[in-house]
Formats: sequence, structure tokens, C-alpha cells
Amino acid sequence: MSKTEIDRKFDEIVEFSGVAKFIDTPVKRYSSGMSVRLAFSVAAHLDPEILLVDEVLSVGDAGFQSKCIGKMQDVASEGRTVIFVSHVMQAIRNLCDRTIHIDKGRIIDDGPTQQIIRNYLTGGSQRQLAEKVWDNKDTQPGDSGFRLLGLRILDSGGNTAQAFRTSEPIRIQVEFELDKLIHEIGVGYDLFSADGSMVYRSYHYDDIPERWPTIQLGYNRLECVIPAGMLNGGSYVVRLCVLQQDIKWILNGTPELSFDVEFDHSRSPFFFKLRRGVIAPVLEWKRSD
Repeated sequence: MSKTEIDRKFDEIVEFSGVAKFIDTPVKRYSSGMSVRLAFSVAAHLDPEILLVDEVLSVGDAGFQSKCIGKMQDVASEGRTVIFVSHVMQAIRNLCDRTIHIDKGRIIDDGPTQQIIRNYLTGGSQRQLAEKVWDNKDTQPGDSGFRLLGLRILDSGGNTAQAFRTSEPIRIQVEFELDKLIHEIGVGYDLFSADGSMVYRSYHYDDIPERWPTIQLGYNRLECVIPAGMLNGGSYVVRLCVLQQDIKWILNGTPELSFDVEFDHSRSPFFFKLRRGVIAPVLEWKRSD
């Protein structure tokens, strides 16, 4: 931008970034989140013919992320090109008409967003997997401290299963080895519907610390139960997430498993088939006098 453009857009850039009260602080003292917020704001106000946005939605609060999405939509509506790089399926589905799946520098898939998301989440195959096991230490996903041994979807009897009824609980089991204790490790997963909508994210430390399952050096096996009567009917994908809190991802969205659910959990004569929405809970209603 020219000096004149900078002067004209300066206040707008600062206001959009949300770092106004730190604008006189040297950028080298900014957190990574503040730096990305300011960088996106500058880039978005350059009026480029092509705007390349890489994982900007991984930082900032919900309000800033909403502003980013709005700005990208504005740029696209003006006839300019936005290339949006992200693992956030919901944002990709809402923003993009065309999606390209790239892995290790190679184009894996290219086409309509809904189709590519489905292929990406299911590994490009309709064949469902309810279990993945890694026996070879050299191929176990993770890093120098965390090694994934197995990921499973289990029924209430402890058997791997690919099909459930919504009236049944579903158990997600993670089996791993810790070669060293990792401070503030988080073991969890994302659950997606088949169209790429994120249903929820769950970590083992979401409750009060007294109720966290113990993670120890060596072998560990954790389970999370999706309660009966929560999900709607349909197909779902489980994607593993393991991190060291506020430091690094150990596994981010891989590996993944998938399963189907048939709706059957309501006893109401009027609630006997799929409802709109990803979940279909039977909630309590009562008079409030």
C-alpha cells in the first residue's frame, strides 16, 4: 500500500484487528494470536485480486473469527478470488463452492465442496472402519513422547461396531503409550456429521480436575461415552485430537473412524423420524407458572 492508502485505511485496519490498545506496543512483544489478527486485517484491506488465507480461524475469539469469515465473503462477492486453507470443515462448507484436498504437496481431490469434504472425512472410501490398530512402533502416530496404539468405536458390550441405534450409547476408545510424561496433555476427538458439520469436540479434561481419568507413564486406555438419545440418525466421523495445551498439536484430526446411527430413541407418536439438526435430544418440558 502507498503511504496515502495506509493513512486512509489505518484506523479501519486497527479497529478490525481488535488490537487498538496495543497498537503502540512493539510487534515483537505481540502474542502469536495478536500478530495473526493484525496480519489478517492488513491483508484483508489490501484489496488484492487473490486473497490467500491459511488457518486464520485457528486464532482469535469467536467474534474475530466471525469478522474474518464476513470479510472473506465480502472479498469473494466483489468478484475477487479467496483461497481459504483450513481444517475447519464447517467454515469450508459455508465459504467455499469448490474445494481442493492437498496432502504432502499433492492434489488428492478437487471438486464440489460437499463431495470433497465427504471424501476427506471418510478417507475417499465408503468402507467404514470402526477400529484402527498400530502394532509396529515405527508407524505409530504421535511424536517422541506420545504413541497411538489403537482407536476404536465400541458398543455397550465392548465390541467394535459400525452401526448403532440412537437409543444405544457409543463408546470411543483411545489406546496409547507415553514414553515421557507430557505436561497438560489433552486427549480428545472431534465428531463430524457426514456433510462436514462439526457436532462437538471432547477432551478428557473437560470436567473438573477431580474427575479427569489418570494418564500415566507407559500404557494408557481412555474411553468417552456418547450417551444414548443424543445423536440424530445419519453417518458420523470421529477424528482424533491430541495436544499439549497452549504449546503444540501432537495429533490434529487424524486418524479417523466412521459409523452409522439409525434413529429410534423417541417414544413420542409425533417424534418418530429424523429431525432437522445434527443432534436430536429428547429434552424435558414442564409448565412454568
